[in-house]
Amino acid sequence: MKEITVSKVKPFFINSNIHLKEFSYKTVEDILTPLGGNTGNSYITYGLMKAVLGGICDIPHIQNIYTYDFSKSDKDIEIINNECTHVFFILQDQIRLFESYSLTLPYTNIINFLKRLNKKVIVAGLGANCFSGFDKEFYKKLNPELVEFLRKLSEFCELIGLRGEFTQEVMSKLGISNTEVIGCPSYFENGRDRIVHKKPFGELNIMQSSKNFTRSINNYHTVLQDFNERDIIARLTLEDFTAPLQRKDEEKLCEDKFHVFADIESWKNFVSQFDFVFGYRLHGSILALNSGAVALCCNHDSRATEMCNFLKIPHYTQLDDKKTIQEYYEMADVDALNRAYPALFDNYKQFLNKNNIELFEDNPQPYEYIKQPVVPLFSHKQQ
Repeated sequence: MKEITVSKVKPFFINSNIHLKEFSYKTVEDILTPLGGNTGNSYITYGLMKAVLGGICDIPHIQNIYTYDFSKSDKDIEIINNECTHVFFILQDQIRLFESYSLTLPYTNIINFLKRLNKKVIVAGLGANCFSGFDKEFYKKLNPELVEFLRKLSEFCELIGLRGEFTQEVMSKLGISNTEVIGCPSYFENGRDRIVHKKPFGELNIMQSSKNFTRSINNYHTVLQDFNERDIIARLTLEDFTAPLQRKDEEKLCEDKFHVFADIESWKNFVSQFDFVFGYRLHGSILALNSGAVALCCNHDSRATEMCNFLKIPHYTQLDDKKTIQEYYEMADVDALNRAYPALFDNYKQFLNKNNIELFEDNPQPYEYIKQPVVPLFSHKQQ
C-alpha cells in the first residue's frame, strides 16, 4: 500500500451538492438545485467530510457542476493547485441511459477543467443505474459521450470508488479497470464501530423514507427529498399553495407528517426518534441506519439493489398492501448487516488510503467546524 505523506487534509469538492453557508430562497429550485435536485446527494459529501476532516467545515467547493460557470474557473483551479491537498469529485448514479431531472453532465467542460489540475481526482461512490435490472448488455446502450467521459475521467484518478459490483462490471466492459467497489461514503460516517439494534416488534415508532402509493402504509411521517415532490416541499418551506395536492397528501400535510431537510444533522436528529424506517429512498435508508433505526429499502432499480447487496442493507423490492408492517419489519436482517460492516468499513478505509487519504480518527488535526444552514418549515397542522 502506498505510504500516505499528507499530514493535514485540505480538500476541494467538485459537485459537493451541500449547503455550507446561509442562502436565500424564493423557490424550491433555490433550495434543491444546489443539492443536485435531491437532498440525499448532500449526504455523500457529508460522509466524506466526517471521515477525513472529523466534521463539517466551510471548505472551498463547486456546489453544482451542472450549473457551474466554467468561464470563471481560473480562480477555483488556482485554489485547487496551490492551496488544496486533495480534490474530490462527487458523482452519483450518472452511468445510466438518461440522467435524473433531464440533466446531462457537461462532459467536455469537466474534462478540460480536470486537465488543468496538478493532482489526482478522487471519485468515491460512482454508480450505474439500469431500471430493467442487471442487464448484461447495458454498457452497449450508454451514450457514447458518457462512455468517452468515463474513460477520460479514469485517467485523472488513481482508483475510482464504485457503488456496487454491477457498476464495476459495466466499467470493466468499457475498458476501465482502475476501480474498486466501496458502496457509498455516507454509509460509513459513524466509523467502524457502528451497530444497529433491533427491538422486538410492538410499540415501535415507524416512518417512511419516501412517499408510498399504497393504501394501508401511507400514514406515517415521511421525509421528502427531491424535485418530484416539489409541490409538497413548496408548502412546507414557502407556504406556496399554487399547486393542488392529492387528497391523501393534503390530509397528511395537515397532520404535519411531511418533512424536508436542507442539512444532514436536522435530518438525522429527526429520524433518530424512530425505530423502523421503510421506503424507496436508498440514502434515506442509510441515514436511518446511521441514526440508530432499522431500515428496509424497497427500491427495485439496479442502483439500490447492487448497493444493498454489497453493503448488506435490508432490501425488498415490492412495497404493497399484501404484507403488514410487522412482516416488513421482520424482513430487516440487521444481524447480517452488523456482521458485514467492519470488513466493509476496512475496505472503504483502504480505498481512501490508496488515494493518499487518512481517516481523521487515524490522524486527527484541528479544524474549525460549522453547522449547516437550516431551512425552517411551516406547520399546517389543523387545530
